[in-house]
Amino acid sequence: MAFYTPADLANKQYVAKLSASEKGSALSWSQSQVSLAKKDLGIDKTEYNYVSQATNTAVANAAAAKAAFDKNPKDATLQANYNKAQAAAVIKKAELSAIVQRSATTLTEITQLEEGISNLKAAGAVANPARQTRSGPHPRAVPVQAVTAPLAPLVTPTIAAPVDQSAAETARLAIQEQKLVDAENIRIEEQLAANRTVRTAIGIGAAELNTQSQASQQDTVNFQEEADWRVRLSLAPGATYLYKDPQIYQNQSILLPLLQTDGVIFPYTPTISLAYNASYAATDVTHSNYNIYSYTNSKVSEITIGCDFTAQDTFEANYLLAVIHFFRSATKMFYGQDENPRNGTPPPLCYLTGLGAFQFDNHPLAISGFTYALPTDVDYIRAGIPSTEPGVNKAFVTPKNNSSSISSERASLNGLYPGGGFTPPKFNINYSSKTPTYVPTKINLSITAVPIITRNLVSNDFSLGAYATGRLLRGSRRLNGGGFW
Repeated sequence: MAFYTPADLANKQYVAKLSASEKGSALSWSQSQVSLAKKDLGIDKTEYNYVSQATNTAVANAAAAKAAFDKNPKDATLQANYNKAQAAAVIKKAELSAIVQRSATTLTEITQLEEGISNLKAAGAVANPARQTRSGPHPRAVPVQAVTAPLAPLVTPTIAAPVDQSAAETARLAIQEQKLVDAENIRIEEQLAANRTVRTAIGIGAAELNTQSQASQQDTVNFQEEADWRVRLSLAPGATYLYKDPQIYQNQSILLPLLQTDGVIFPYTPTISLAYNASYAATDVTHSNYNIYSYTNSKVSEITIGCDFTAQDTFEANYLLAVIHFFRSATKMFYGQDENPRNGTPPPLCYLTGLGAFQFDNHPLAISGFTYALPTDVDYIRAGIPSTEPGVNKAFVTPKNNSSSISSERASLNGLYPGGGFTPPKFNINYSSKTPTYVPTKINLSITAVPIITRNLVSNDFSLGAYATGRLLRGSRRLNGGGFW
């Protein structure tokens, strides 16, 4: 039994080598595949129109969120909204790019199939109801390199057009499908399949598809480059302690500045050191020039992070004080009077993010050491003092009363003063600390940490194949556990 693809049948020399029966089967198969491919192309074109509108909306929302954030870059809510809108736009553009690539591949297949049908008919083929089984992956499957970052390529699962009912063929197809389809492709395919409700085709030529594909891919890269890649060390999303304590305002915690940035943002690019090791046990062999080494295990050693922090005003001084105290707190367990989490709970788990998708993406770690030295050759700045909004006089103003007339006294008893002014309002002042503290204007902090990966994740989620592709590094796209070190 011969196996062929559309590209094979488009080759006249290949067709000439087929027997009459094989040519008939190939002609019947090619005609059915052309019909199916044209139906799929119609669905993809309609889906392109739908996703294109959604992409334009997402891009507009991201632009509006960026404009709002640029006006007030210190507003944590605006920053979160901008990051969320930006991520939504990136996803939509990647979906659009996947549709464009898939449609272009389908057009290529249709062209090859129609050329193959022409070659088969020229060779005297007559359609044979007994169709041949196609070898290899589905010819319309998008190759791994077809779709650019940030999302994995959209891959169509293997679907045997004519199916050989033998057990060996069924097992072969199942293995190929398992290799082609990963979790991310399945997620994207489900999203796209949900949109396939309208079956009206629109005309998009191959040249236009290629142009739109290149533009979509470039936009995706641009959006990825605009993402916030600063290094951040934060608590777990569901944490309710330290700077995420619901009572942080009532307690007037000095960790309050970290709530607005969701953890510690390193103001300058830190020095991060990691060591990946594979251990081998040596066996001494008598009368031999060499030892025999047997693999034992692999590990990621301690992680060290060093970074300079500066404080040029009270706001930055408060932030630096919060950073220092957070790292001091993160090395201690919950003990004694603690209830949330309960006493006896180990020190909190932290997540490292920054420097792009495939450096640190929600990588879990536990802080094992924190070192800092208060320098003597720099100035110190006051932190922990009351802060008020610009333009607000925090001092109590005593109203002036230069008249001793009875009318003025009577008016003052009713809260009115000369000139028709009311008693000055009393503004609430939010204290970060009642007692001021001094921090250096420049200091170097050093953190030592150990990578944390649970035994459950290692056993059930890890595979070297998936790790090698970089997919396991994307902790933000995993349901739990964060990124693998």
